[in-house]
Amino acid sequence: MLHDTRKRPRRYDSLVSSLPVKLSELQNDSLREAMATLESRLQVIDKISDITFINDSRSTSVNATWFALESVRAEIILIMGGVERDNDYSQLQKLVRERVRAIVCLGKDTFKIQDALRDDVEIMISTGSMRDAVCLAYHLAKKR
Repeated sequence: MLHDTRKRPRRYDSLVSSLPVKLSELQNDSLREAMATLESRLQVIDKISDITFINDSRSTSVNATWFALESVRAEIILIMGGVERDNDYSQLQKLVRERVRAIVCLGKDTFKIQDALRDDVEIMISTGSMRDAVCLAYHLAKKR
């Protein structure tokens, strides 16, 4: 019987992803250490005025961001940026069009994000600090 993956608790994904590691006979300590890093993946920080704040600062690659966007079913105000690592942000275009209402760019190398995604999102704003980015994201989410 197939299960709807959208309703599957994340711990099942963690268990399934640990099987190849276990099968390759890595030590339990290594597995435990790797699983501990999952805690900051899509970590709900708070809910204010029906707006859920999620920390996924571990998404430091386009691939990780793609999976994060894929797993969130609500409308998204996305804060992204940082130091450019030769990422191909065009891989995010479809998900951004479908799920992201606004992008708040943060950091010094946001030009590639802007070039790749500006036509796929209604609102794109750049900011210089995380504090400003969170404040902007909060106000954008309230204006829906």
